Amino acid sequence: MTVFVLLTVASSSVLYQGCADSGRRPNVLLITLDTTRADRLGCYGYPGGLTPNIDRIAEEGVLFEQAWTTVPLTLPAHSSIMTGLYPPEHGLRVNGANALPEQVVTLAELMSDGRYRTGAFIAAFVLDRRFGLSQGFSVYDDDMSGAADTLQPLHEYRNGRLVVDSALNWLATLDDDRFFAWVHLYDPHAPYHGHPDRFGDTYTGREYEAEIAFADLQVGRLLDFLQKQGLAENTLVAVVGDHGEGLGDHNESTHGFMVYGSTMRVPMILSLPHALPRGKRVTRPVSIVNVARTLAEVAGLKSAGSLGGGASLVPTWTGGEMENPVYYSESHAPFVEHRWCPLHAISTEAWKYIKTERPELYRLSDDPDELNDLSAVMPEQVREMESLLLLVEKQMTTSTSVVAHLSGKDQRLLESLGYAAGVGQPDAGSGERLPDIKDRIWLVNQNVQARRLRDEDPDGAIELLRNTVVEEPADYHFQRELAEALYQLSRYEAAIAEYDRLIEITTGEGEDRDKRRSGSHNRRGLAFFNLGRPQEAIKAYRRAIGLDETSPDPRSNLSILYATTGDFDSALEVILGALELDPKSADLHKNVALMYEKKNDPVNAAKHWEKVLQIEPLHSEAFQRLQKLQTWVRGDV
Repeated sequence: MTVFVLLTVASSSVLYQGCADSGRRPNVLLITLDTTRADRLGCYGYPGGLTPNIDRIAEEGVLFEQAWTTVPLTLPAHSSIMTGLYPPEHGLRVNGANALPEQVVTLAELMSDGRYRTGAFIAAFVLDRRFGLSQGFSVYDDDMSGAADTLQPLHEYRNGRLVVDSALNWLATLDDDRFFAWVHLYDPHAPYHGHPDRFGDTYTGREYEAEIAFADLQVGRLLDFLQKQGLAENTLVAVVGDHGEGLGDHNESTHGFMVYGSTMRVPMILSLPHALPRGKRVTRPVSIVNVARTLAEVAGLKSAGSLGGGASLVPTWTGGEMENPVYYSESHAPFVEHRWCPLHAISTEAWKYIKTERPELYRLSDDPDELNDLSAVMPEQVREMESLLLLVEKQMTTSTSVVAHLSGKDQRLLESLGYAAGVGQPDAGSGERLPDIKDRIWLVNQNVQARRLRDEDPDGAIELLRNTVVEEPADYHFQRELAEALYQLSRYEAAIAEYDRLIEITTGEGEDRDKRRSGSHNRRGLAFFNLGRPQEAIKAYRRAIGLDETSPDPRSNLSILYATTGDFDSALEVILGALELDPKSADLHKNVALMYEKKNDPVNAAKHWEKVLQIEPLHSEAFQRLQKLQTWVRGDV
């Protein structure tokens, strides 16, 4: 049996300090490309000139041809980039449920300790500060006020132009201060847009490529700024992907559920003039867990060793030695979302093993696309890789993530979608056989297709969702997707029937189960309200309150119902009860203020508009209402 040493505990044999020896420690610009396949960039061999700016970085620096993510999901992958840790070590396994523990050391904390000005510019809610990656950043711009509407709250995002605008504004204020800037570009994430305002009909039918080309334009704006400000010669630029996109490979249309190269191979490019070689291509496999320590070492940070175990990659271009590459990866989304079997994988330079209900083995040296599963014909190699996986897992020091400090509204929404904190793992000793993702990925694809069809062919979308529910009649996520789609299409009667079905199949431990059921009753109430059936809406809201007395949402909706009937006393009483449950909600303070206005009480109305501004200082309606109330109190009208 070949003996491997887990690369994450190896250290580089050659100390490299970039420009530190001359006293000119470099600035660091980290650009993370969400949902970007390496094989769609020109520097990785894709034709068509989609990415001239990223290609220029590759021409001037070091490109890693075989760079791999740890997990095909945004939050846990970025946590690996920023800490050098695998998901079991930093504790984040899926999006939306938990936050990075404070005791985990981040690259930004090291940069801050090293007297770097630190700023992060985030494109999507899935990386909101409440999930923990703001640790070490003096500026963490996760403002989603310019975000497009979405039915998937974790996918709420603003386009790259807005993100780079914010980053450039911050960079322009730094004078001669050394900086570490992280710019996150989410544009290639589904749903894809062709950007006809920028590209015309060039990318009609190729919208994913359009998104990559659009992201590349934003990278170009950052490079132009560095050049014009005289910063390019002393700025380490790193371009790293968090995960790829299935695009139909292995029957996966998007990402998150499988761990094949289509979603696991990512771009990784570094450039620093006069310090890193030009145009070097590294063929050995590397991982995103190597990014943090590599950037810290090139920046000359003496504390780089306090980061997670991901080894520095400096030896790959200085001629130093590194251990044989062994990399871990996983996806727990199948289990968390659908109670299907999770995936754990281990890769070496020659082999990849995927542990799932039906394990898989691939010889990467002659099957890089992982098309020929050898597990049935090479049982000894399977056992060797299984042993290696167990060894790697034992070497990890697992971490327990903490509950994310979300607003009450966000937490309730994510709970209703099934992203409850503290999601467990299947009991290995139970003997339970869980479905293999290979047999279920078509259901995920149907859901994705239904979302894409919802506007242009709503009947077709609903048919797909109904078919999915027929195949998995006890699946909470699929059933809720159908109910929500019907509600969003204003098919309220049908939506109520599906919410009733959702309530029937909602399982789990007491409190979590009751919260989900409460959310479904609340949505039933909204549907009844929209149908003009207030008494049935009241019953639904009351049932929701009874199941979850901690949720202000049904109280808020009940208050609005009373207000529409002119019963402002009842409306105010109920909305004040909701506010007690979530006193930091700008929306609830707004509704309370409006109720006081209806009751001709400008003084109390003004107090709550002021609360709105304390919570959301840029809330334009609150400014306008306060001005009118001040006029009202003075008696000018």
